[in-house]
Amino acid sequence: MGDTIVAAATAPGESGIGIVRLSGSQSVNIARRCFSSTETLGARPRFAELGKVVVDGEVIDEGLGLVFLGPKSYTGEDVVEIQCHGNPLIIKKIIKFAVSCGARVAGPGEFTKRAFLNGRLDLMQAEAVVDLIKAESEVELRDAYGQARGRLSELVKHLKEQVVSALALIEVGLDFSDEDIDEIGRVRILEGLKGVLAEATLLVDQFEAGGRRMRGSMVAIVGPANVGKSTLLNHLLGEERAIVSSRPGTTRDTVEGHAVFGGRSVRLVDTAGIRDSEDVIELEGISKTKQKIQDANLVLLVVDGSDEDSPAVLKDLILKITCPFIVVVNKIDLVVDHTVALGDYPQCVFVSGHTSEGLRDLQAAVGACLADFSEGGAVALTRERHANLLSDVCAKVAAAISGLELGHSDECVAVDLHGALGDCGLLLGEDVDEDVLDAVFSEFCIGK
Repeated sequence: MGDTIVAAATAPGESGIGIVRLSGSQSVNIARRCFSSTETLGARPRFAELGKVVVDGEVIDEGLGLVFLGPKSYTGEDVVEIQCHGNPLIIKKIIKFAVSCGARVAGPGEFTKRAFLNGRLDLMQAEAVVDLIKAESEVELRDAYGQARGRLSELVKHLKEQVVSALALIEVGLDFSDEDIDEIGRVRILEGLKGVLAEATLLVDQFEAGGRRMRGSMVAIVGPANVGKSTLLNHLLGEERAIVSSRPGTTRDTVEGHAVFGGRSVRLVDTAGIRDSEDVIELEGISKTKQKIQDANLVLLVVDGSDEDSPAVLKDLILKITCPFIVVVNKIDLVVDHTVALGDYPQCVFVSGHTSEGLRDLQAAVGACLADFSEGGAVALTRERHANLLSDVCAKVAAAISGLELGHSDECVAVDLHGALGDCGLLLGEDVDEDVLDAVFSEFCIGK
């Protein structure tokens, strides 16, 4: 990390403001060569200086220069931000000039990577930064911010401390063989490890819910052919994503789109109509529909409100559903009496894909239903890396507990606990492989 990096910190394209960020030992010197102000840039750290942007002796813009001296900066190094007009040509000229002065263009996530390597944040916090940037709903934003602030990291650190305490007691007996751990000591160790196992297991169990919160719950739109599923999907997405036709069997494959209902991300999936068919391609689509029903977090069961056979069809469909569902009675614009005999279903919404009547009610019902089973605890795992490592922690702590209860040697128990400590360390980014770091930071945009 001895070199100095530079990149645009704002998104590509035209904007009111553009920011070029430098980080490294030469950041201030390089910035002084392309930013001229009344007072020398950096003389007053964390103070915005008004000045001119000068490239190759030519003034190309006016803007602000800010200096954040390390270690009190985002990266822990000297950081400079030049804020100018968001013209891509201006940004490009500044970056090109900085490179000619000895900087190099930063890779994806390299500023955050330097913050991690300099101890400004742990790896779990670093991962949360990219989730914060990519959040598309209020729930995602809240979860990502909490993790970026270290809420999940604190839990892992607590688990690690508990394992360290248990291991310390065991290794006292190993180091001083004439001082065996008494019964009270073993009870304390067991209680502590069982607490660790319970907490870690709870976090792992919440992985699915956490993933839904960050990636969006899957909502499958299911029903017979020609009941208006594709029209409904297009209305809910606000765009023409699915082909709409009066011909049954038009949808042969699943069509997906993303929306936000009640502050929650939703992956809407339009499926092939369920009906008897001899068409090989259509049958394949129906098979995929059945799979989506199994994978879905919520199913919208769509029936035709103008069809007198809908009650019987609905009863048959419900037998295939194992997850929460909402009955959606479509085409209410075609019937005078909206009280179609559909039974007493607590979740039932009447809509018209033609007139858009009832669509707001449906969106609200979806948001409310997802809230019932997606909130989970205050902190939940959202990444597979975290879930896998915590599962390993659970397995090794469980092995240590079993060893203590069965009277295995303290050496064997210590090996299991050392393994659990190592996994906790990997979660936080201690002694982590470079390949893991590359994988984590490759998700970032350049400039962050």
